[in-house]
Amino acid sequence: MKQPDYMENGDGSYKTRTFVFESHKESLTVKIIEMMDPSYGMYVWPCSPVLAQYLWFNREHIKGKRILEIGAGTGLPGILAALLGARVTLSDSSPLGLKNCQRNVEANGLTANELGPIDIILGSDCFYDPKDFENIIVTVSYLLHQNPHGRFWCTYQIRSADYSMEGLLGSGIWSASKFHSKTLRQTRQPRRLGPPGLAHYRDARNERQHNRGTRCLDKAKT
Repeated sequence: MKQPDYMENGDGSYKTRTFVFESHKESLTVKIIEMMDPSYGMYVWPCSPVLAQYLWFNREHIKGKRILEIGAGTGLPGILAALLGARVTLSDSSPLGLKNCQRNVEANGLTANELGPIDIILGSDCFYDPKDFENIIVTVSYLLHQNPHGRFWCTYQIRSADYSMEGLLGSGIWSASKFHSKTLRQTRQPRRLGPPGLAHYRDARNERQHNRGTRCLDKAKT
């Protein structure tokens, strides 16, 4: 995985990062614009490329699906899913964040869709502030009940030993549901083969991997 390739505008108010996902047979490039703004959703957090990499590894399940990304921020996972053939809706509570999502959608040659029945819900580090946890779970639970076969794919960073997502999800809100959680292992950084900063993700599920302290939640309604 190469580091992101940065390209800034003249006044330094934003920069563009390029992420490359590849296997032996194919590759895909995603361009993400980051705003020089203190708001959380204006730049790519570590969980975002991890979730995007998970989508790339499972791309055979993506094409034709209706996908909603909640708390999209820069929208990297959702945009990748759209480029993989899914019908994607990006959502965020921040108007500025949604505006930046629109820029990223256009930068990758995509157009807008209307929200329909959801097959997969994406959440990249949406469990950041504990005060938002219950609202997120209730929203996701409602959407999953609209589709008995729907799934929730979420990455979150373990920041504190004071709480666990497994404990929260098993507290009763999703008592009639099941979920699978595992620590994601991100592939080792290879030697730089291109421009400095280019984020490069290989489909290397059989290669030796390293634990980056990020977990992925795969949630399905029973």
